Amino acid sequence: MQWLPKMLSRNREGEKPTEQPAIDRPNDSEAKAPVVRSKLEAVTAELSDLESEMAELALAAAEGKGGASAKLSAHRIKIDVAARARSELEAALRLAAHLDRQKAATALIDMRAEQLRNFKAAMSAREKAMTVVLEAAANMAKAYGEYSEATLAAAIATPTGTVVPQIGMGNGALGPVFGPCERLLLAELWRLGPERKDGVGRFVLPFAKSAPLMTSTDHRELSAGIDEFIAADKVVVTNIQEQIDRLNATVIEAIEQKDAA
Repeated sequence: MQWLPKMLSRNREGEKPTEQPAIDRPNDSEAKAPVVRSKLEAVTAELSDLESEMAELALAAAEGKGGASAKLSAHRIKIDVAARARSELEAALRLAAHLDRQKAATALIDMRAEQLRNFKAAMSAREKAMTVVLEAAANMAKAYGEYSEATLAAAIATPTGTVVPQIGMGNGALGPVFGPCERLLLAELWRLGPERKDGVGRFVLPFAKSAPLMTSTDHRELSAGIDEFIAADKVVVTNIQEQIDRLNATVIEAIEQKDAA
């Protein structure tokens, strides 16, 4: 079954595997971490600017310039406030990232749980379908046994002096009608294979694909199997009738010859 390996894979050959949501990279517009990170970056930049200004203010205070000490004290307070804000935001970012990962993990778990439910439902449908397939196989096996018994009975019932002709079905491509009809059955199974829902081919029983006739013939060009069978059967019956007519004619001719003698 060439279609089976692709069915078992969620990705076709040549395609990149579908990327699963990553719990360390939550892609969510409601994520907490990006907002906190933005604020942390702003505070960090502000603190960096404040610290770069500290040296100039400290130098002015050391030189005893007027008002420099007061400005330095006020600047120290700004630095402390910014440093404390950065520390708090760093802690907030760690918590936000943890909560985001937790949310992403929950979403991933929920997604897989839903996928598992869908998979179980599909497997259940598959089991039901195979039940129908095997029931059909059992019915087909039983029906074929009945056909075989009927064929044996027909062979036994062949009128004396006649021979059942080997009449081929489908211009001979489907094999003789008086026999196991293997090629007829394969052709019918090939012909009846349903189209796939994705439109990329048909589902055909594996053993029906093995016959060269099947794989080289458009299934839409094949006649219904029963039509081919009945048509060939009629030829067999007609041929037997013709053989009997000839035998009867020979018998009558022989009687007439004796009577004339």
